[in-house]
Amino acid sequence: MPSESPLLEQKEPLLEVAGLSSDYGPVRAIHQADLQVRSGELVAIVGGNGAGKTTLLHTLSGLHPAGGGYIRFAGRDVTRWPTHRIVAAGICQVPEGRQVFAPLSVEDNLRLGAYRIRDHGWVRRELEHVYTLFPILAERRRQRAGTLSGGQQQMLAIGRALLGRPRLLLLDEPSMGLAPLLVEEIFRVIVELNSQSVTILLVEQNARAALAIAHRGYILETGRIVKTAPAAELLADDAVRRAYLGY
Repeated sequence: MPSESPLLEQKEPLLEVAGLSSDYGPVRAIHQADLQVRSGELVAIVGGNGAGKTTLLHTLSGLHPAGGGYIRFAGRDVTRWPTHRIVAAGICQVPEGRQVFAPLSVEDNLRLGAYRIRDHGWVRRELEHVYTLFPILAERRRQRAGTLSGGQQQMLAIGRALLGRPRLLLLDEPSMGLAPLLVEEIFRVIVELNSQSVTILLVEQNARAALAIAHRGYILETGRIVKTAPAAELLADDAVRRAYLGY
């Protein structure tokens, strides 16, 4: 498990969220959430079904409007920015359920992630980087994305987000519906990306797996952040273990 290094602790937040609320009509889905992610960190948000994890990410991405509070990214208030502008600023999300473009080839899906980037040399190099991370995608680059397995589609969704040149990568339930060996592979790649200085905010129902690779964690419960601590402390907390880790 990674520990929080003094260098990370000294960095200013890349993402700073304070008092964030988000509603679905009369229902408040996120209540006064405060969180921070520093550059280079891998931060996990864990909680059960219906806790509000996906809503929180959608609000950070501009896919769902904030009802209160603020979101500051790289020193700028992005709370009311449209999604395309947030993506251009460097926040790229891998959505729950992968949502690849099934009729298109693997490589076309990846290139769609780089739609706003005009540096074709960088795009070629990043494609090769993704193929190095996920060799099966290199083998199947001409294959239609809809014919891939669930695990391969998750790899493709992560690769597509990397082609967006993220300063902050948002991962929404990357282990959902995957066999244990594939979950292990996906989490290995997440750790590798973070070791390559990709800052990651990971939302995950598999709390044990997420906290095992994270620097810090937040516990989200019915739209409220009820606890935050270094990931090692959360894993060792008896109440957290009983409520979220199943032992």
